[in-house]
This record gives sequence, C-alpha cells and structure tokens, in this order.
Amino acid sequence: WPLKLRLNPPIYPQPAAVDFRDVPQGVERRQEILLAAYGNRAFRVTAASRERGQVDVRIGSQAQGMVRTVVVVLPKELARGRIDDRVIIETDDPDVPQLIVPVRGEIK
Repeated sequence: WPLKLRLNPPIYPQPAAVDFRDVPQGVERRQEILLAAYGNRAFRVTAASRERGQVDVRIGSQAQGMVRTVVVVLPKELARGRIDDRVIIETDDPDVPQLIVPVRGEIK
C-alpha cells in the first residue's frame, strides 16, 4: 500500500479562489477571504494588493488570534467583461510570507 500524507500549509485562505460569477454592471460585490492558521500559530497580514487592478482589496479583521480577513471588492464602476485578477496577501509568518488568491467573474 502506498503511504499517503496530507500536508496542511501553516496558513491557508478560505476560499482558495474568489469567484464572483455573473455580476450585473453597476453593482458592487464584496467577498471576504478568511485566513486561518493551523495549531497555535499567530500571524498578521502586513499587506494586501491586487495584481491587475480590477478589484479593490482591504485588510479586514486583525484581532489577536489565528484568523485574519481580507476583503475583495468588485467596484460598481467596472465595464462589462471578464474579471481575471489575483489578490496578493503578505504576512509576517516566515514560512508563509505570501499567499496568492485568484479572483474571477464576469460583469454582464
């Protein structure tokens, strides 16, 4: 029997990808990304940005503990078309200094 190991990353995003699906033009949408740590690992989000500039990104909850949030905002001013961006989240954890979360959807 082959040995199967499941290695969990020290910090992981939920959801692993943001999918706004179909959004009517002129409507703002928000999606919270929850960042959680396994075990008793405390960390902070030190920065959050976007790669292509299609979405806005804000650092959310930074209370003490092992869960943090980042909010992805799909602005209502976007023109019709596909959304294909990436949110880049930086942390103070030396093992996971950066997380990348894909963002997709379509403005109808």
